[in-house]
Amino acid sequence: MTDPISAIKVVLLFTAATVSHRVHSPPTPPAKAAFMSKFGKGDEMDTVVQWVPIIGQVVVWSSTACEIFVLVAPKNPSTFIARLVPISPLSTAPELRLSPLFFIGWILLVLGGGVRLWCFRRLGRLFTYRLSIADDHHLITTGPYSVVRHPSYMSWIVFAAGLLTMQMSPGSWFAECGPSDSNLGCAVMAAWVVYNLYLYTFIPARTRREDEALKRHFGDEWIRYSKQTPYKLVPGLY
Repeated sequence: MTDPISAIKVVLLFTAATVSHRVHSPPTPPAKAAFMSKFGKGDEMDTVVQWVPIIGQVVVWSSTACEIFVLVAPKNPSTFIARLVPISPLSTAPELRLSPLFFIGWILLVLGGGVRLWCFRRLGRLFTYRLSIADDHHLITTGPYSVVRHPSYMSWIVFAAGLLTMQMSPGSWFAECGPSDSNLGCAVMAAWVVYNLYLYTFIPARTRREDEALKRHFGDEWIRYSKQTPYKLVPGLY
């Protein structure tokens, strides 16, 4: 029988995976080429974002499923899992547990994910992964967009930081169940971390590109908005 702590962790893990799935899922269909052209020539990020939902959802659900499986396995999970998956020593595991770092990561993930989903809802059909300006586009200046001009990127940073913290915290499947002792496991996790940091590197240029295009399109309306909301990502800092 699963103990109360394990049951709590299963709930937190499933909640985090569900939020992550929503955050990684594009809220609207891909933008039409005619609308994208108003942003000028596309950048590398326009290509990368096509793979973000697939990569994110596969990695998060896979690691979550492994951890939940170990948590709800019989009392001797190492023997049980080894019998089911004898060719996968990465899945054999001792006790998993909750840790303060896991809770911190979970809070960051839910907070960042919640704000990003708020951005999805506030922009509605105007929120596209590939930059575009629709024919009847209008400037959104309320909700999270009244705090900073690019809250969806700031919330993504917080969300991804929380996700990585959860996955690598003491007591996690990666730290305790074999992957961290394997060259292959460490390589996969390192690639996942580098991938997320790689996405971070696009954000400064992406915000500049959006601001320039919106300024061209909306003119004085955007200038007034930029004065009312002078910070791009972090209030009072940037």
